[in-house]
Amino acid sequence: VQSKLEIDLYKLNRLSAELEDVQNMNNTYETEINNKEKLRDALSELVRMLEIDEKYFSYFENDNYGDAMVMSRIEESLYMFDCVLGCQKDDHRVYAYNLNDFNLKVANEFKKRILDVKKTFYKKFGHFFTKKLNSYKSKSKGELKIHKDIYDEVIKYKSFMTQEYVEIYIKCMKKLYSHEFRYHLESVFDILKRKKNVTLSVNLNVIFQSLLLIRECEYDFIRKISKKSTETHEQKNDEQSSEDETNSVYFATHFKDMDIFDDVVIMIQTFLADLYELDRFQTIIALGDSIQHYREKTKEELRSGFYERFLESVLNNYKNLRKDFVRLAISKYKGENKKKTIQFFNKVILSTKDDELREKMVHYHTKLVLKLSKDYKTDFQHVLRKFECVYPIRKCTDYYFLLVEEMKKIIIDEMFAVELDYVRIKKNVGYIMRMDDEEMRNAALKIFKGVVKDNTNDAEYRRIEPYF
Repeated sequence: VQSKLEIDLYKLNRLSAELEDVQNMNNTYETEINNKEKLRDALSELVRMLEIDEKYFSYFENDNYGDAMVMSRIEESLYMFDCVLGCQKDDHRVYAYNLNDFNLKVANEFKKRILDVKKTFYKKFGHFFTKKLNSYKSKSKGELKIHKDIYDEVIKYKSFMTQEYVEIYIKCMKKLYSHEFRYHLESVFDILKRKKNVTLSVNLNVIFQSLLLIRECEYDFIRKISKKSTETHEQKNDEQSSEDETNSVYFATHFKDMDIFDDVVIMIQTFLADLYELDRFQTIIALGDSIQHYREKTKEELRSGFYERFLESVLNNYKNLRKDFVRLAISKYKGENKKKTIQFFNKVILSTKDDELREKMVHYHTKLVLKLSKDYKTDFQHVLRKFECVYPIRKCTDYYFLLVEEMKKIIIDEMFAVELDYVRIKKNVGYIMRMDDEEMRNAALKIFKGVVKDNTNDAEYRRIEPYF
């Protein structure tokens, strides 16, 4: 019995081994069948791709890229080529395979044919695109404007946008805006040269505002077309790109380094230097006002990057001009007629919104007033002369209040030191009445009246009052 069981167990082990061999053979056959089916499917797909309609190639023979129908057909062909090359996303795939999955001569030759057609198209389209954009410069009459017509035209070709074409757009628009701003700045300069009493600060604000608004429109438009450019560029070179790259990398890297308005900023600096030579006072006041105006703008109102660089550039230019302006003002203070120099200082102090310039002018103004020579017979006439110099800027300097106290003291010393001097009072009132500026005259009379009234009794004041 024991021997019979051992024999049965041996037979069962043999049978199990045979069954395992059969199973392995079945798996091998099944794998071969599956591989052959996959190969059949792959080859079937390859045949489908190789047999795409020849019309997709023939569409590129027409290079009339201004024709919407031609571009529509080319776009259709490029889409089909991208499907064959595997450039479409998984949820938009037309074929289960693409030419890159096959290391076969026929596949490689067909892929080369497609890439050659695309390369030729993009090269020819680049020439067309450049010529079309440059044509706007030749048509431009130099007016500053937002080129919606160009935007509408370029957006038609958004499907074909690559990094190269965005760069072409930037270079062409840089030339166009340089041409327009050059013409505009020359026109403004000629007007300012011919006409007097033109509010220069308004003109500067218009120029700066125009630049910032036009630049903001360009910023938005280039970002819009750049969202497509990286993806299209990668498809042209048969590579994939991430969504983040598509949306930001090209724009952030290239637009910063290829700003359309770099040349315009340089032109504006030259324009400001020319204006300064034409009219130093008007330019310094207007430029200081404009800088103050844009300093108050928030970063949300103006694109901070370009805005900050532009403002910094203008501010540095202004500081250099202001330094020269102060130097020339000091030379007036040292050499020219003191009264005219003081009047000039008053004009600057009252006109500028630049606190630093105002402080410098007040400083030199005060020094000059203190150094006025005594050209009159009486101390009152001398202090009245200083009062005339300081009164227009009374709100800007503490020296005005010290001068008023000095005037009060002199009135008391000259007219009340020993006894009431009616003759001198009448003469001094006469000096005040001969002052040209009515507001200044009334202010001086008010001070004089106050001192007299405080230092006389009713009878004495009634006798003096008619003098006023």
